[in-house]
Amino acid sequence: MKTKKVIVNVTAADIKHGQRMDCHSCPIARAVSRRLKPGYRLYMCRTYYYIERVHRSGGWRGERVTDWLATPKKAEEFVRLFDSCQQEERDKAKPCRITWELPEEFLL
Repeated sequence: MKTKKVIVNVTAADIKHGQRMDCHSCPIARAVSRRLKPGYRLYMCRTYYYIERVHRSGGWRGERVTDWLATPKKAEEFVRLFDSCQQEERDKAKPCRITWELPEEFLL
């Protein structure tokens, strides 16, 4: 699978509207999904991710279209902070830019 390095911007809005412990709606998944073609989204775990095709029915689980791929270290740290049970740790999750190698065929 051919990949391309892209800059992913995690915004204050991503953080405000992101959901803790939610693989589709965390700030990182929201930010990366904006870089993907319509109908695709990121499924984000702390250390690995995959891209899935969204079902037309709008269900929460899509069809996986990539293998598990390694998450950039900066994204891992962001998710660790954002998902923390302690508010002072969550407050450290700030807007940022992350260089990410994503499968080229799914990019806008």
